This record gives sequence, C-alpha cells and structure tokens, in this order.
Amino acid sequence: MNIISYSLFEPKIQHNHRFWDVNNGEENRYWFNIESLCIINKILYPDFTMRIYASENIKNNKSYSVLEKLQQETDLQVYFSDEEYSNHEPASWRIKPLWDSDVDHLLVRDLDSIPNIDEYKATRYFLDSDYTVSTIRSHENHYQYPCRMLIGLSSFKPKEIPEDILRSDFKSFRAKYTPDENKWDNDQITLIKAFTDTNAVFTMLNFLDFKINNQNNDPDFSCQSGSREDIDTIELTNQQEQLLCLVDEYKLSDWAGQPCDARGSFFDKIKNI
Repeated sequence: MNIISYSLFEPKIQHNHRFWDVNNGEENRYWFNIESLCIINKILYPDFTMRIYASENIKNNKSYSVLEKLQQETDLQVYFSDEEYSNHEPASWRIKPLWDSDVDHLLVRDLDSIPNIDEYKATRYFLDSDYTVSTIRSHENHYQYPCRMLIGLSSFKPKEIPEDILRSDFKSFRAKYTPDENKWDNDQITLIKAFTDTNAVFTMLNFLDFKINNQNNDPDFSCQSGSREDIDTIELTNQQEQLLCLVDEYKLSDWAGQPCDARGSFFDKIKNI
C-alpha cells in the first residue's frame, strides 16, 4: 500500500509569522485545495491512496459536506482523532502511516499546497531509488535547523527504517523526539531529531536530500544529495505534463510547498484532464 498523507484540523491559534502564505488567517484556509488534490494525486500518483488525518471538530465546518462527498466518489480516506490539542499538534498525525505494517511508501504533504514539476520528479526519483527517507527543500529559507527537513515535503519507505529511529509506535516516537508539543513547528522538529540526529550512519547512507526551485544551499548534515540530472531522468505521461503545465501557467507553485488556492478555473481545467 502507498499513501499520500495530510492533516486537517480547526486552528486554535493563528500564527502571524507565516509571511509566505498570502491566505494566512482566512477561514477554511486548509480546505481550498482538497478537491483539486484528489484529482492531482490520481494523475501524478495513480498507485497511491490519499489519506487525511482529521480532528473531530472539522465535522462542524461548513465545508465538511465536500469532504463527505469526496469520500463517496473517490478513494479518499479520512481518519478521525479525538485527541485534544491546543496549538499545532495535529500536524504530526500525518506521519502515522509510518507504523502501518501494510504501507510500503509514504508521502507526507501539506493540504494548502499542490506539487510542481520539480517536486513531482524529485519524489518519483526517490520512490524509484534505493533510498529510505527523502526531503525536498525549495524555499530560500529551507536550509539549516529548523528547516533542514520539511515535514510537508518528506517521503519514506517505512519498512526499511531502523527500529532505533522509528520506535515502537507513534506515541513513543513523539515522546522520544518532540521537545514541546505546543510549539507551532513541533511536527517538523520531531522529524529532524529522528531522521537527521539519531543514527548518523543510516542518515548518511539512506537519506536523500533535494534542493530545488529557490533553494541553493547544500544540506548541513551528512546525507546523499539528488541532482538536476537525477530529476531530469524522470519522464512524464501526457496527462501529467498537461497538469504540471497548468500549475506553472497559473503560478500556483513557484516553489514546492508554496501555499496556494487551487479552486476556480484551474480546478475546472484539471477536471477535464
């Protein structure tokens, strides 16, 4: 089984520092792209299932009927949690498939962004490779701690991750690596501690880093680096090329992970693809 995993929860704190998100603070911010992502993921990753880990309180959102409809009409999976939270803690729920014995490949992504061509090719290169963990760095600030590894641009082959890194389950993993559950970036810091600070030999040999788009800095830890030549080995189907050209035409993803609004005429066009 292959999973593309997301988190969806009602925000309890609005973080004003998110200068890179032009829609920050807008109601339903993280609902904008769900319909488009169902189509995009099926075109780019036909062998993957899209899964959302959600808080129970999203059922009170006026857009929830859209999510119900998508579950009926597509293979979208929605897993609910009644876990209490006060800040950004549910963002880490999307890594839960790491402990699912049926999962061979896991892509962890952000609901507020859609993939561009370099993100897709870097991801597909990793999936076809012998590496076990990968991250993509695309924004000019995506380097050094705490952005040496991006949770929303990370990919895994769970069955190949050593137990000393993964621990026995999600709860013990967070207990080991999460310094402050209430901190806004605890989900990302948790992954950094686990996959770049725990087992240096494993990381050096099995961690694949890609710098793309606006990022030119080398990683600040020992790992393997993907190249432009590696990315260019990946070929696109006609459907994939049409889709990714539209992403570029609408300027929705100048850098991988960029928050955007993929509704409107863009959505209408990808439905035709």
